[in-house]
Amino acid sequence: MATSGRLRDYLTKDEVLALLRAAKSSTRYAARNFAMILRAYRHGFRASELVELRVCDVDSAPGRSTAGEAKGQSRASTR
Repeated sequence: MATSGRLRDYLTKDEVLALLRAAKSSTRYAARNFAMILRAYRHGFRASELVELRVCDVDSAPGRSTAGEAKGQSRASTR
């Protein structure tokens, strides 16, 4: 797994890898689950921010990965 060099204090690398392996199971939503766990870990999303995320909120051009608003900023206030 590629990392940005920063590790979160509350999950070890092995724990994150275990979550990602579990998400890759052969379920109907495996790709979605894997992407959500990886994005949450890499970008520090809160659960509420992650579930509110829409495809149109994500810019995943090569070399970039951005999504949504800053933590604590509600969607309604930015529209």
